[in-house]
Amino acid sequence: INYHVNGAGGGVMGIESDISFIEVRVASNNSNTFGGGLFLYECNIEFNSVIIENNEFTFLAGGLFLWNTSILMDQSIVRENASGHGAGMMLKDCEFDIINSEISNNIGYFGAGGAELENSSGTFEKVLIADNTADASTGGGIRAINSDILLNHVTITNNTSHKKAGIGAESSEIIILNSIVRGNNANDPDGFPEDFYISGLDDSEAVIDFSNIGFDWEGENNIDQDPLFVDPGLGDYSLTSMSECIDSGTDYYEINGDIIIGIEPIEYNGVGPDMGAYEYDGISLDFITAIIASDDLGSDPFVFTIGT
Repeated sequence: INYHVNGAGGGVMGIESDISFIEVRVASNNSNTFGGGLFLYECNIEFNSVIIENNEFTFLAGGLFLWNTSILMDQSIVRENASGHGAGMMLKDCEFDIINSEISNNIGYFGAGGAELENSSGTFEKVLIADNTADASTGGGIRAINSDILLNHVTITNNTSHKKAGIGAESSEIIILNSIVRGNNANDPDGFPEDFYISGLDDSEAVIDFSNIGFDWEGENNIDQDPLFVDPGLGDYSLTSMSECIDSGTDYYEINGDIIIGIEPIEYNGVGPDMGAYEYDGISLDFITAIIASDDLGSDPFVFTIGT
């Protein structure tokens, strides 16, 4: 889909509609109102295997602008879009589930390079948010305003902004689990943490556990270590075999009796889930150690059997 329009939604505009986008590419569109690629208002939307790229608008939302809309996004990519605010996506008054997806290399000239969320609630799960830029404001990766967000198995790294480069949250409730939020860069940090900052503490709350956080945060089983990505320069943010993020997540987590995470061992490799968007697909040293310590050894003392 490739258009230029003098209105909202350079590629697609939808109002009060139920729409499924499956294996669609929305690219190289621009608009002079809202949403260079897509503008969707009061819709129920599903994206599956969709690419939204190289769309542009000078003010709000280069890739997609969703307003009072429910969205499920799976196995999709939002990349190389540009706008004033919310370059990758802007969600206003929305409910969302974004899973198995990537938001990368988007440029917000004034704020929110990757995603801007306002009065919205939902989940990012197994999502990479990397290499986005917010030139003159906060939230190179995510900017959240009056929003409730769960980030589970998310990698937020190498994003750049004026301040608060990874996540900049205002009057929001944020839960971060099994995730990597570090290696983000603020041009003028001015004393603010570069990876995560939440303001408006009277009506804000943050829970960060079982995550690799690039600063000292009081939480359960957090680490502050180089994730040892395979090749960040080429956009490969999967884990190498020596990463301390491997097996360091949790497969069960609850808050006030509500189960936030409950997954079976078959859903991950090794002795525990990994931190970040991508599960390491090799065999970790901890897993080998656990096998050796068990009774699952062969007759030859130098040979052991895995998973039989």
